[in-house]
Amino acid sequence: MNIVASSVAAMCSARRRNIRPAAASVAIIVSPASRGEWPAGPPAGRPARREPTGLGAVAERVIAYFRPRLPTLAHPVHLTLTAPGSGPLANGDPVLIEWALEAVLKNAVDALSGRGGAIDVVVTATADRARIQVRDDGPGIPIEVRNTLFEPGVTTKQGGWGIGLALARRIVEQQHGGRITYQPVAETGGAEFVLEFPLARP
Repeated sequence: MNIVASSVAAMCSARRRNIRPAAASVAIIVSPASRGEWPAGPPAGRPARREPTGLGAVAERVIAYFRPRLPTLAHPVHLTLTAPGSGPLANGDPVLIEWALEAVLKNAVDALSGRGGAIDVVVTATADRARIQVRDDGPGIPIEVRNTLFEPGVTTKQGGWGIGLALARRIVEQQHGGRITYQPVAETGGAEFVLEFPLARP
């Protein structure tokens, strides 16, 4: 079992027992996917299916779970979605894609903890790729960790596990032949992550 797979197994086990790092500054937001409720075990332990998957629908499900759990009084976090209905259709596994988006979105939520701000999720398509962009206006990613951001164990959060983005890359790139990238947002100093998947062909 590789580092990511073993780390994910430990994380899922801890979450099922309602354990979190003592130093964490905010509560962990746990969706059905991140509680380990996959049909055939966690995503690192089974091959990805290949079927037409509407990224707009996936994004809507993930955001619908996060939205009522975001802070609304002190330091509110605003979450918006722009998507062309339920599409575009990616060739992939809807459960695993949901997990990857959730990991990236949780990273954005954590970046706004204690300060508030906005997260914009935009679903689009190019000639051969379906894309999900997640942009926040938080403090951004320190320059010194940008080159290793998607490596297991790399985190900028106190009490962080350094698992989420590593798992997102595994799902997007290794299991779907896609690409996940990070770039700073010049206007706000925040972060933007882009998840790209092959388009489903008729």
